[in-house]
Amino acid sequence: MRLSLVFGVIGNLLRFFALAFIPPLVLALVDGDTAIAQYFAIAAAASLGAGWLLARSFEPTRFLYRPEALGVVAGTWLVIAAFGGIPYVLTGMSPVNAFFESMSGFTTTGATILADFGVYGENRAFFLWRAMSQWFGGLGVIALFVVVLPRLGIAGRQLFFAEACDAPSEGISPRVRTAAKKLWILYSFLTVLLCGLLMTTGFSLYEGAVHALTTMSAGGFSPHGASIAAYANPAAEWIFVVFMFLAGESYTLQVVAVSGRPQAMFRDSEFLAYG
Repeated sequence: MRLSLVFGVIGNLLRFFALAFIPPLVLALVDGDTAIAQYFAIAAAASLGAGWLLARSFEPTRFLYRPEALGVVAGTWLVIAAFGGIPYVLTGMSPVNAFFESMSGFTTTGATILADFGVYGENRAFFLWRAMSQWFGGLGVIALFVVVLPRLGIAGRQLFFAEACDAPSEGISPRVRTAAKKLWILYSFLTVLLCGLLMTTGFSLYEGAVHALTTMSAGGFSPHGASIAAYANPAAEWIFVVFMFLAGESYTLQVVAVSGRPQAMFRDSEFLAYG
């Protein structure tokens, strides 16, 4: 295994990941919380710096051996969770708890170490980051990187299939970057649509966005300890039910359906059993 190549690819992905800290950083500034904004700025700088150091060994390649592709996927998930936990550490969590919370978010597990949500009060940037971590993990961070890092070339194809091994069987596209792009377009569209519908039921833009991000990823993080029950909003709950159903189904299959082959869903045994 060419470890320098594996670390180099991970470094390139980590450099791009630094951009993910910008939305919560901006929200913190809008809320006038400069301390929290600094936490996200530090996390972004750390990701950018570490990514640059690792990427120094990267040389563009048109082929990754399977162990190398698996190494990049596994290493990326670990590194992303570690750097994603930096804002949590800076807000007072222990490193272990921060890594747990971050990994739970990116893997959309939904488990949390937060026992008292009131400790974070109106820290909207904190809860936005938790929601974003689940949203990124909903389709897989590698699937996102394949779209935005075309310089990986054929290696990007191998990374995509190393993370999402069921994609070929559902035949979304012979070109993996195009396939990943279609997945993220549908995923983003459904997220925005859900946010808009929630706002019609009385949710603010922030509340709608946070819950849309965690619903479409099937993660479930919420800025409230009581989750959706805190709103006592039956109309919103029914909307959540519909989108939770969509979130539980294969997005690859949904892309195939909206691309002109709706019958594919009713020929899929998994969908029929799920429905």
